[in-house]
Amino acid sequence: MSDIGLHIGPNVEPNDAVVTDLCRMNPPTLLMLDGSYRLADYVPNSCLTIGRSMELMRGFVLPDTEAACVDAGRAQAQRVVSAYRMYPKVRAWMLINEPTMDSVDEARRFAAFDAGASYVFDGEGKLYIAGNWAMGTPEPEIIVAYALAFLEWDSHDFGGVVWGYHGYTNGRYAAKWLERRPWELWQPALAALDITMPPIVFTECGYDNGVGYRGRQGVTASCCPDYLRQLPALTPEAIGRCVFGYRMTADWATWDLAGDETVIAAIAEINAAAATPPPPPNGGDIMPTDLAHEIWDMAFRWPELPKPGGYNPNTAIGAYREGHPMLGMPLSNEYTRDTWPVVMMTFAGGVVLSRRSDWKTAAAMTEGDVRTLLASFLV
Repeated sequence: MSDIGLHIGPNVEPNDAVVTDLCRMNPPTLLMLDGSYRLADYVPNSCLTIGRSMELMRGFVLPDTEAACVDAGRAQAQRVVSAYRMYPKVRAWMLINEPTMDSVDEARRFAAFDAGASYVFDGEGKLYIAGNWAMGTPEPEIIVAYALAFLEWDSHDFGGVVWGYHGYTNGRYAAKWLERRPWELWQPALAALDITMPPIVFTECGYDNGVGYRGRQGVTASCCPDYLRQLPALTPEAIGRCVFGYRMTADWATWDLAGDETVIAAIAEINAAAATPPPPPNGGDIMPTDLAHEIWDMAFRWPELPKPGGYNPNTAIGAYREGHPMLGMPLSNEYTRDTWPVVMMTFAGGVVLSRRSDWKTAAAMTEGDVRTLLASFLV
């Protein structure tokens, strides 16, 4: 995804100034803290809206055993679901932020917590943003231990789960150790064990001057916008990038983008350029226009499915559990019904449709396959 999203501070109301900024920047990913969830109503359906309740996690202590961590994850997730049902347009939730995982034991317990939480959110049709690791952490052996434990406690094989990471730069260390850590360090270690890494979203990112917590203080006005212009090309695999932060509290004032015309204009420019999808790569699974319309329309027939942001003829006809390169960020978990021979999943730019038997093998379907399936169960 070649675009820039926002990390919104707490208690931000949708007043004229805020809505004007949102419309101008058009963030495709929006992470909101407590009291700001109403902003989900002011962005397109294609926006990946993420809620983070700091209040409901305040004072939380990770239990000492993995089984207790699973129970705690379920309990905390249920608290969020029960408290915030009035915000249906928040499509994803995160709980723990920047966990400290200095040992295999800690990694396994955090994984057990996330497995428990993902079970609850998946049952509610919400994505779960797990991990949310601080920049430059954790090490590959720790991420492997986390992934193995998660898969032991969760039978969905990371279905409905996105990993959050804080993709900052500090201007001193190479991207391999910071922004590109998930793909250059974690992914090879996981692949060696035949584990597919979940999609990555930057729940925080931006330009950090590398000195304590001073944010952009002491750097030139062009440093942050120049860096944001480079970030999508540097991290093309990321499904979203939430720049920290917009309308932050006083203790994070040196990071606040609100009122910074240079940065706001840069984000608007980046996202406007990204709004026009690139041509599909050779060999891409591209549907004939009439068939893509038919499947896209089909998604609108089922209220359980979040809707793509607009018609896109690059609707996938293969099964891509981790996402399709042409379709961008996921808006839903897998969706099917007992009588259906297919599984569906919606993304910001289209719909993935697959035979039920092929969903986990990523086997592509031909145009004829799709037409036959549609005729067999759509009435």
